[in-house]
Amino acid sequence: MCSVFCSIKSGKEAVLRLGPVNRHRIMGFEENLMKAEEYVYSVCREIDIPCSRVLVCDTSKKILDRDFMIVEYIPSVVMSNAEIEDEKKDKLYYQLGEKLYRLHQVTGENFGFVSRIQGGKSFKKWSDALIFEAEDISEKNEKGRRA
Repeated sequence: MCSVFCSIKSGKEAVLRLGPVNRHRIMGFEENLMKAEEYVYSVCREIDIPCSRVLVCDTSKKILDRDFMIVEYIPSVVMSNAEIEDEKKDKLYYQLGEKLYRLHQVTGENFGFVSRIQGGKSFKKWSDALIFEAEDISEKNEKGRRA
């Protein structure tokens, strides 16, 4: 996936994210990630977790020959590069923990990657989802070796 920073007509800043060109090389769990990401953001908003706001998500491949999305830019600094006092950093880590706790309260009826579940592939047991993914990765790697 590729991201490009841009400015949009409204004067706001945005990020253009482009899906891969060589889709035959992606793993099964990587398929339809933008649609899954858009859904996950909607869940995050419902439980009051700050996240990107999707302005456009197009997976039709009618405009471009690959998936793309435009999300509102969120000004930020990587925590490892942030020049802030330890006390403030501790507060930020605490807030992050609160948000992660809220996120981990989200449940569903089935197991599997969100992108797969949206495509109709889900499992009643976590172990079945894990076995499916391991087998899928193994199959794709084997095909890649033969190509």
